[in-house]
Amino acid sequence: MALTVSDMTTSREFYEGALGLPVLDSSDTYCALSVGGDTVAALILTCHDGGTSEPFSELRPGLDHVSLAVPDPASLDDWQTRLEERGVPADRRRSEWGHHLNFRDPDNIAVELVVLEPDADVREVLGRAGSA
Repeated sequence: MALTVSDMTTSREFYEGALGLPVLDSSDTYCALSVGGDTVAALILTCHDGGTSEPFSELRPGLDHVSLAVPDPASLDDWQTRLEERGVPADRRRSEWGHHLNFRDPDNIAVELVVLEPDADVREVLGRAGSA
């Protein structure tokens, strides 16, 4: 997944510092961060010349939010503390299919850390996510 960001330094500091994602490769206009542990999965940050400074809104066509899985509900407490220590407000909630920690990145992009319930049917969750 690639996200367009308004300021590479600020966004890299957020995703690397606040979320602890290791940098795989970077330049002034590009940063690849590992999100997959032992798998090959990356979050790419990009800056484009002439990009707008209009804040992100999930109400416009395109991206709704970034969702990253974490191992267990207790880890969400640690993430919430880590984010709030960095001045990032985070909202924790529970749904029928799991535990969620929602917050915004420096460009107002909605980010969710999620722990799915062990018996949650992932196909059902993904199919209903757009209607939640």
